[in-house]
Amino acid sequence: MKKIAEECVFSEEQLQKIRALASACGIRELTAKILFSRGVDTPEKAERFLHPSEKNFLSPFLMRGMRELTAAISDVKNQGGTIAVFGDYDADGICASSILTAALRKFGVHCVAHIPERAEGYGMNADALGRLIDEYAPSLIVTVDCGISNKEEVEYIKSRGVKVIVTDHHELPDELPDCTIVNPKLKDDYPYDNLCGAGVAFKIACALLGEKAYAFLDLAAVATVADSVPLVGENRDIVYEGLKRISRETGIGLVATNDVHYIRKDDWEMQDVLMCIQTKKTVDDPKRMKFETQEFYLKSPQEMAELFSYVPEAISNTLVIAQKCAEEPCFDLKDNGDPIKDKSLIPGYTPEDGSDPKDYLTKLTWEGLERRYGEITEAVKKRADYELGIILGMGFAEYYLIVMDFIQWSKKRGIPVG
Repeated sequence: MKKIAEECVFSEEQLQKIRALASACGIRELTAKILFSRGVDTPEKAERFLHPSEKNFLSPFLMRGMRELTAAISDVKNQGGTIAVFGDYDADGICASSILTAALRKFGVHCVAHIPERAEGYGMNADALGRLIDEYAPSLIVTVDCGISNKEEVEYIKSRGVKVIVTDHHELPDELPDCTIVNPKLKDDYPYDNLCGAGVAFKIACALLGEKAYAFLDLAAVATVADSVPLVGENRDIVYEGLKRISRETGIGLVATNDVHYIRKDDWEMQDVLMCIQTKKTVDDPKRMKFETQEFYLKSPQEMAELFSYVPEAISNTLVIAQKCAEEPCFDLKDNGDPIKDKSLIPGYTPEDGSDPKDYLTKLTWEGLERRYGEITEAVKKRADYELGIILGMGFAEYYLIVMDFIQWSKKRGIPVG
């Protein structure tokens, strides 16, 4: 089996720090090693990493240019003018445009947004800017997720008598545009410089609306993940709080953690659309991935009780399974055959044909793939080999077989299971 990552070799001094970190945080030494190898080497850093929260959000006014931006927005509002938001065509740019446009409208400013077509290229261009100015006569143009490298385009906007402010997150060029700039990579008092474009737009919304801007955390979270910025620091807080909001307000559970989320049967179509966004495909693309499931999850025990009234043990069984999942699994036995005290024993699994569980799971996997796809492509084979390698290498073959058995047993008896 291929190694997913290189193993870290620690000195004795580092091992002492790792043990101290594990003890202080109440975590396993293995977990402490993983954290330590990623720079999380103190109890304070570990607490920050392991418990993301909106309480950790930084003041937006620590960011250079933020006060000038909010003042300019207030001026346009007081004068009854229009603000044009110039965005980008990728997931980050679209989310950033949505956040800032919605925040400006909630703040009481008339605004419009322009998201260029991919064919126009990245960043601002004079043709699009000319059409935008001619059609809407904005008092102020604010960029999101672009603009930091558009020195000439900024001069064009100014030549048309329109004020412009650039908000971006990309690396700084040698020559900056001659205007107010909001970018966490500038030298200022803002201690975190890895926000994506929508993250910057979210901080602008916070500067304008305070905690009411938290309503945009869902979009900020999607953009943060889609733009592949590091999930540490404030990005981690944004994604954590955003995913909670998505699950709570829409009932759509994004698969981002091992936590249990619930989605309604009616939300299948929305989940399908989300998968299109994630994979950058359109819903009518015949080659796109589809959200195909015959099961559906519930939003509350009450809903479960109503729908599964004919299976009175459904809730109690679910709670037992959830409790077992929260226990620490153990594959080891004492010399006398009893499970180690205070640990949950995962039972063994004996295949019907008497073969080794690993071989049996491999056989079932390929049979299932053949039933589903017919001819197995090289891409499917490569993916299956990878997944099987992880499962077998971690010793989870019997666990998967037990779960499969449980699902088949339940379905044969008409017991809903998902």
